[in-house]
Amino acid sequence: MTRQQAKFERMRQELRTHHETFIDAHVNNKPEVLIQDLAEDYVNVSRGALMRTTKQEMLERFTSYLGSTEFSEYSMPEEPEIGFSDDGSIAWSIFRLHVAATWRQPDAEDVNYEDTWACLMLFRRAGDRWIRIAEASNRVPR
Repeated sequence: MTRQQAKFERMRQELRTHHETFIDAHVNNKPEVLIQDLAEDYVNVSRGALMRTTKQEMLERFTSYLGSTEFSEYSMPEEPEIGFSDDGSIAWSIFRLHVAATWRQPDAEDVNYEDTWACLMLFRRAGDRWIRIAEASNRVPR
């Protein structure tokens, strides 16, 4: 294995660990973990819109969502596809998520749902860590 291959394999493992942390943060209600690696210019692409939000807005959104949701499953059905720019400064991860949960509503009946998502995350290298710069996702129609 060349030095470059070893470097990319190490970085690939870092991103796998990122996914494990991301899943754990959802299942165990840790909204602060979900924003710790967000870039200041982070953008989410979903439902035909480009959404730019601050870390504080994302923290509030995740705190509300995770605080009212109980997950019975939050998993990746297969290994993510992880790639890098030639110099290793940019990375991407393409993966699917399967989510089954109950959304508890204070003044209404609980809602059970089960969804599968296709996702793309983009990362920029900052020293010895990855910064999440963008995400795109779509849900398999119910």
